[in-house]
Amino acid sequence: MTEKSISFFVHQNLHSLARRLLKQIPAAIKKGQLYPLDHPYFVHSLQLVQETLTALFKYRSEVTFNMVENELYFGDLALVEDSINQRQFIEKFEQRNISSLTFLPGVTREELLGFMQILGREAGDGSEAATVMNKIREKNITNIQLGTVILSEITEGGREPVKFDSLARRQAQGVFFGSIRVIKQIINEVENNQKFSLDKVRHVVSDIVGMVNKDDKYLLGLTTIKNYDEYTYNHSVNVAVLSLYLGQLLGLNREQLSLLGEAAMLHDVGKVRIPNEILNKQGLLTPTEWQVMESHTVEGAEILNKVAGINSVSLAVAFEHHLHYDLSGYPKTERLKEVNLLSRLVTICDVYDAATSLRVYHAPILPAKVIALIISKKGTFFDPVLAKAFVQMMGVYPVGSLVRLDNQEQAVVYANNLNNILRPKVILVSPETAEQDPDIVDLEEIASQSKGFKRSIVEALAPQAFKIEVTKYFYNKR
Repeated sequence: MTEKSISFFVHQNLHSLARRLLKQIPAAIKKGQLYPLDHPYFVHSLQLVQETLTALFKYRSEVTFNMVENELYFGDLALVEDSINQRQFIEKFEQRNISSLTFLPGVTREELLGFMQILGREAGDGSEAATVMNKIREKNITNIQLGTVILSEITEGGREPVKFDSLARRQAQGVFFGSIRVIKQIINEVENNQKFSLDKVRHVVSDIVGMVNKDDKYLLGLTTIKNYDEYTYNHSVNVAVLSLYLGQLLGLNREQLSLLGEAAMLHDVGKVRIPNEILNKQGLLTPTEWQVMESHTVEGAEILNKVAGINSVSLAVAFEHHLHYDLSGYPKTERLKEVNLLSRLVTICDVYDAATSLRVYHAPILPAKVIALIISKKGTFFDPVLAKAFVQMMGVYPVGSLVRLDNQEQAVVYANNLNNILRPKVILVSPETAEQDPDIVDLEEIASQSKGFKRSIVEALAPQAFKIEVTKYFYNKR
């Protein structure tokens, strides 16, 4: 099972179990040095290791840790914090020139016991990898394997460059702008009290779901387009795209994604009933105006309730997307005890896109700052699990962020790296790259001389301050 094929919840559980195992093994080795092997303290420690391995084997056919350049990995997932906290444990392997540790499903208590006895001995002359492996073979330990193989992705000189795909970008643009045309038509029909059909919405949602399931990076990048004059239409599509990427990361199936996409696309339809002078007021709203603004959630649910074939999820999302996780938002209701899961999901995407957009009443906020806001409000405004998943999806520096690198280059974030959210893929900014198909630079690329990373992000920048239009790197009119 690959990392891409598992849901976010499973991914997080794997991470948690791996970290637990990394604490339990050194603890068991230490107790084996301090107590007899039949002592309850040691027996219990060994049992904990077995239980955690059993849990991990439900997801993995093998459990492998790699030590690469003083950093610890579980599969291809970097365990940055544990690389520091488990320094002594890692040194036990480094002293013996061992760089990988693998447990296989058949591992027994006796094998674990023998392995810990071997590893518990002080390293010295003759304790290199080959000698330790011989001792493991002598004890007939077949389900614990040691090696000197490092991660295949992290090689001298870095990885193969990621190529820009012009055809995929054009396809993403077709789906994105086609979706904006459809939502614009629907909102115009609602404004004119005309009935609208869900077929068009479902058609474009199906196209978006197809691209999301193909892991299309260009479609997510197009959410950086913030059309000031047609904000409502742009916002509706952006929220739908963001919601579907998040839903896919969470492991929703195609039917669930279709329901989510339809609901996200229509979540703000109630704003057609809000006067423009309130929607676009530059100053603070009065209490009365706020009441009118807040009514768009109820209005939206009422509008959708009259649409033939509408699903209950769309009604719930329209009504609940401003309620907040802790029910402190609006509309005020005593009947609801919990906000619908998909409403909680759309809420995060709605806030993110709105906050990063230029509005009459606020300048766009840097994506990295909105990510920080979402983290700070998890458990109150936002579902903490979904907030964590959103940050995992978007990264610390979300797609479309303008950043400065440690070599003083400027770059636009092109795609997040789920396994290392501090090291996305970026496009280097130059007069040429916005007008052609550039190569994508992977910030996980290793420099051949120093063995360190070639480039690292130093800070997020405001594109307006440098007169850089980041959307050009995801969309052109050719």
